[in-house]
Parts: sequence; C-alpha cells; structure tokens
Amino acid sequence: GRGVGLDVVRTAVESLGGHLEIRSAPGRGSVFTLVIPSAVALTRVLVFAWDPGGARFCLPASQVSQIYPLSSHALTWSGSRQFLVDGDSLLPVLPWRLGPVGRDGFGLRLTLEGTDRILLVGSVSQMERVVIQPLGPPLDMVPEWMGGALLATGEVAYVLDGRVVARRSEEEDHAV
Repeated sequence: GRGVGLDVVRTAVESLGGHLEIRSAPGRGSVFTLVIPSAVALTRVLVFAWDPGGARFCLPASQVSQIYPLSSHALTWSGSRQFLVDGDSLLPVLPWRLGPVGRDGFGLRLTLEGTDRILLVGSVSQMERVVIQPLGPPLDMVPEWMGGALLATGEVAYVLDGRVVARRSEEEDHAV
C-alpha cells in the first residue's frame, strides 16, 4: 500500500506521547516498533449498552461491585425513588440513563464513597483493558464522561465516571 494505515497508527501513538520506530534492511524486511510511555495506563472497564446494537459505554471495573440481572431482581418504588431488591436490602437506583431498560436489562452496583447505587443498563457485553482518551471540546465539559476508548471490537465506547453520576444524583436528591 501507500502507508496510509501506518500513518494512522503513527498518529495514534503520537497522540499518546509515544513514537513509531522503523528499521528496514534491503532483502530482509522491516521492523516496526511502537514506543508508548509507561504513563499511558490500561484501565479495566465493563462494557455495556442501553440499546442493543447501539452505542457502547464503559465504567471502570473498580467502580462496579456486582451485576444484577433484572430478570431475577425486582425493581420497586418507595415514594419518588426507585430501588432494586437484593434479598432484604433495597438499593437506590440512579435516575441517570440514556435509554429504556427492560426486564432483560441489568443493574450495575456502584460502590462509591461508602454508598451503593444501581445504574440500570440494557445489556452487558464484556470486560476489557483500554486506554481512556480524554474527550475534546465541548464534551470535555461534561463531568460524567471520563473520555473515550477504542474497544477490541474496533468500536469506540464512551467511558462514564460512576462516581460523578452518583454524586450529582445525590446532590439533585438533596436539592429537591
């Protein structure tokens, strides 16, 4: 080819603060080395969606302590608040979501700052390690979004910060 694919790789590596080294010997071939700074850390994330076949989203796996299939865990209301029933416990459901969630959805238990909250999602697909890239303007001003990540499937996923979602939901509850 014309090196267009390699140019995309070089640009991506340079955006991480690294560089691409190429060594070539006539009749012997070429060696390509990607040098990426150790400061670029991989983060383990849980990949999910609200719509089947729709956009992919992630949460850092360290923020998710349990996954509840809604087919076997009831949702109930108390006053204006929705809860997921876990045995004798009622876990508050975060009102934050980007799509409807049915009985075949899941509740993700976020254990953050000593409190547990449930984020309802439509589907859970996999865990993987990704590099989280910051979002550019104007999306970088939305505190709920940590950034974006390229998944092993080649899809781009938006990385959600469950701590901020939970904190802002609590602030809104106390403001009402």
